[in-house]
Amino acid sequence: MPRGRRRRGAPAGGLADLERRIREAVTRGEGAEDLLQPLAAFRPGEQVRVYHEGWFSRLLGILRDDFPAVAAAAGEEEFGRLARAYLEAHPPRDPNITFVGEAFAEFLARRPRLRRREFLADLARLEWAVTSVFDRADGPVLDPASLRDAGSGRIAAARFPRASTAELLEFRHPVNGFLDAVRRGDAPAPPRAAPTAVLVSRAGAVVRRMEVPPEALVALKALYAGRSLAEAVDAAAAAAGPAGAASLPARVTAWFGEWAANGAFARADLPREGRRRRARGREEE
Repeated sequence: MPRGRRRRGAPAGGLADLERRIREAVTRGEGAEDLLQPLAAFRPGEQVRVYHEGWFSRLLGILRDDFPAVAAAAGEEEFGRLARAYLEAHPPRDPNITFVGEAFAEFLARRPRLRRREFLADLARLEWAVTSVFDRADGPVLDPASLRDAGSGRIAAARFPRASTAELLEFRHPVNGFLDAVRRGDAPAPPRAAPTAVLVSRAGAVVRRMEVPPEALVALKALYAGRSLAEAVDAAAAAAGPAGAASLPARVTAWFGEWAANGAFARADLPREGRRRRARGREEE
């Protein structure tokens, strides 16, 4: 072999370069023809296209599984076009293709001339939160039964950090009801814009979605910001105004019970009993 020439399929960079070039060719659906040997049925370019279609079909299936409501809202044909454009712009970099849809909502939000773009992006954010929360590693989750003997005063003064398997999301559209309808097998019409919030959380293997009304949102955001339960009630009462303030403590208590049962909190940081007794003593003096 003359000096300076390499055999077909032996790039200068060695095996790592060969793998990189083939991966890029499969992702794009072209290239690497100089690295492949012709087969009886397929020329090198056709081989690359066959692998590209297989690669795309596999990832498209994952995106359909993760975003069924987006596919329903956009239509199958449009969803396929969006998925192909997304994969071309964001080819998977992680060997674990579970995370292939991680940037899909952001991609939709920036997609020019996409019909109902904001709604589709909101919907994708919700669906990805469900997938993400399900796939996260288990972390500590508050057992509501652990609060039974704590006493109402200590619970009111306690702080409740967010569980790692919980997400609080705010949207411009009521996407949670749309997702529910799609999962029931309905064919809902896209709703009009209306601000909503949804708590996505997991307790054990079950992911739950809870819509969070405005006053409840104020309280839950306060808790996640590190404020006590009593402070969260005060914040919600201030947001509700005089008309709704009287009923807020009971309503927040009910909301808190649901949040805790559904895995919203990692733990309860209760004040020490000794501190409460010393504080009471000073007040009495």
